[in-house]
Amino acid sequence: MSNFNSLAVIPARGCSKGIPRKNLRLLGGIPLVAHSIILAQEAKCFDRIIVSTEDAELAEIAIHYGAEVPFLRPVELAGDKDSVSGAENHLLSQLAKEGFHPDFCTTLYPTHPFRTPALLAHLVNKGREGYSPVLTVREIVTSSDAFVRCDADGNLSPIVPSIQVDANESRWYRPYGYFTGKNPGVNDRPFFHVLKEPLEWIDIDTFNDLALAEEIIRNGLNVFKYAA
Repeated sequence: MSNFNSLAVIPARGCSKGIPRKNLRLLGGIPLVAHSIILAQEAKCFDRIIVSTEDAELAEIAIHYGAEVPFLRPVELAGDKDSVSGAENHLLSQLAKEGFHPDFCTTLYPTHPFRTPALLAHLVNKGREGYSPVLTVREIVTSSDAFVRCDADGNLSPIVPSIQVDANESRWYRPYGYFTGKNPGVNDRPFFHVLKEPLEWIDIDTFNDLALAEEIIRNGLNVFKYAA
């Protein structure tokens, strides 16, 4: 695809409940949001890297590390119950007014600090090939009784009948927010990449997650190659 424009959007609210001011917390000596900015730069596959935030301090930090913050996100799109997609749609509509229409838009949540530039480039290239959406997923191994429903009487029963499940195990997959990419006009040619490296599964949501990530960096365990 010629003249392929790729956009990375890093959604980073200033307010957060689990870890207050989470995206500005230091990890390995730099703010958490900076890890996603730097990795996106190192991937060398994005025409623009934009941080979507309502917070002026966070915007200043993002710009310091080389991202764009062309405008602040409206506060009404930055609450706990507001969807990231709403904020991204607002961002894309504002960019369209400036004449920028990305062929591929990637969401990089700052809570995933252990991405690899090579995998980011690989997945964006899938968008260049025409796939959309491009998603990362995590494999889960389960049995027939792992997922159950509760009926009106309070009884539990398997969602998947045992006859449909292999006698030993069945492999399932669930979306994982490491990477989400899409062509705004295509939604019927999906590509899924299974995350196999345990470090890629780390999602900073609690203080324990942050402490674990810090220990990984302190011991130099965050240097790895993605599993193709």
